[in-house]
Amino acid sequence: MQAFAFSAEDLAANRQGLLTDRQRQMVANQVKLVRISSILALLSVLGSMLVFVGMAVLTEQGPIPLQAIPYLAGTGLILLGIVGTFIFIGLRRLHTLRAEKIGMTTGPIHLTTKRFKHGRWTGYYATIDAIRFQLASKQQFEALNEGIPYRIYFLNYPPTHLILSLEEIG
Repeated sequence: MQAFAFSAEDLAANRQGLLTDRQRQMVANQVKLVRISSILALLSVLGSMLVFVGMAVLTEQGPIPLQAIPYLAGTGLILLGIVGTFIFIGLRRLHTLRAEKIGMTTGPIHLTTKRFKHGRWTGYYATIDAIRFQLASKQQFEALNEGIPYRIYFLNYPPTHLILSLEEIG
């Protein structure tokens, strides 16, 4: 299946529960992307807090009133806590991806779409036995046939998992 960009070697390795070097590199790239995103999110929050405090300190109205300091600190801590929670969740999800444990599901495929941003973006999904996969493109969606049994090899990366290879069966 060209739409999914896997080779016969990838499929053969996945059948044996193994990843190819190309797939390991794909996982490493995904891990790197999530780490960079987490670092950028943290830096943006810290930078925003610095600007926020800097603006409060450097205003022409004089020093910050003492009664405002707890509110500024509380707001900063809440913002840092929210972003920190999302960073933690993202890094926790990476743990399952780095484990490189190949999952497999077999059965008839159910295809769905979902519109986002007032219909300007469409998400494409394939589901087998309550395991939902988000497809990367319309080409992948169109390469699959509704109701036909498939075997999908994937890495557990909730909520949508990472498809390694697949094959039509039956």
